[in-house]
Amino acid sequence: MRSIVIDLSGFDKGPSIVSQAIKVFSEKNKFVQIFAVGNQKDMLSLSNEKNITCVSAYNEGDVKPRNDDYVYLKAWEVMKDKNADVLITPADKHAILKSARSNLTLKGFPVFVTAFLSNNPGRFCLLGDCGANNSLNKNQYFLLQEEAAKYMQSTLSVSKPTYGIISTSDNQLDLTDSASEAVDFFENKEGFKGIVPIDRMLEGKIDIYLTDGFTGEIIIKSMYSMYKMYADKYAKYLNEDFKAKVANFFASGMNKDINRSTSYKLDMTGLSLLGYDKLVVKANKTTNVGGLIGTLNTVNKYLIDLTSSEAKQ
Repeated sequence: MRSIVIDLSGFDKGPSIVSQAIKVFSEKNKFVQIFAVGNQKDMLSLSNEKNITCVSAYNEGDVKPRNDDYVYLKAWEVMKDKNADVLITPADKHAILKSARSNLTLKGFPVFVTAFLSNNPGRFCLLGDCGANNSLNKNQYFLLQEEAAKYMQSTLSVSKPTYGIISTSDNQLDLTDSASEAVDFFENKEGFKGIVPIDRMLEGKIDIYLTDGFTGEIIIKSMYSMYKMYADKYAKYLNEDFKAKVANFFASGMNKDINRSTSYKLDMTGLSLLGYDKLVVKANKTTNVGGLIGTLNTVNKYLIDLTSSEAKQ
C-alpha cells in the first residue's frame, strides 16, 4: 500500500478543508494510506476513517511547542518513520527545499515546477523554475526539462512532452546568456519548440515552459492572483453585465468553462519538488477542498506510475 503524509497546518481556510478533501479522496482510493498530521482537535472528524492514520503534533493539555513549524516538522518525521512516498504541505518552498536536503536522498537535480491551466479547457502545462540567475547554466535547463518531462508523463499522461524557453520576445538576442546557450543546446532535439514570448504562454501549445527563477516567481504570483480573482468573482460577474464582460475577457486567456466541477483546477498551481527519492508537493495556502482533491488525484497518478515502474523492475 502506497502512502501520503499531509500537513494540515498553514492553510488560510483552516485544517477542516484538508480533512474534507482527505475523506473524499480516501473513499475512492482504498489502496492509499493517508497519514494526517496536525493538532489533536483538528483531526477528530478523521479519527474513525479507514486508511487514514491521525498523527497528533500537539495534544490538548500538553505544553504547546514554541516553534510555529512544529506540525510541518512532525510531518517530515512521519514521512521518514513510515517510509511514505509523498508529502503534501503548504509550507514555504525554501523551507521545503531545506528540509528535503536533510530528510531525502538526492537522485537528480532538485527543481520546482508549477502546473497551470492553459486557455484550452482541461489542458495543463508546466512552468519550470530552472534556478537563480547568477548561477544558471544550460545544464540546469536540460536537467529540469528531463525531470519535468518525467513528471508530466506520470501525472498528466503526456507521452512525449514538448518544451520551450520563456522570453519577453521570440528573439534570441533578448535572452540571458544562459538561456541563449540552452536554446543552442536544445536546437534540433526532439520536442523542443524554441523560444516562447511570455504573452503567448497561456495558449498552452507546448507542455513545459522553462525559465529562470526570478521570472518564474513573477509569472506564478501574477497568474495565480488573476486565477483567484476570476474564480472568487465568477458568480458575481454572471449577475452584472459590465463585470460579465470583464469575466469573459479573463476567460478567453485562462479557462472558458469554470464551474463547480472545474474550478478546483485553479488551485493546482502548487509547486512540486523533484530530484529526490520522494515526491514533495507544495499545496497553495489559499486552496479550497476541490483544489486539494485535485492535488491528491494528481499525486495518486504518480503513485500508480511508481508502482507500475517497480513491478516492471
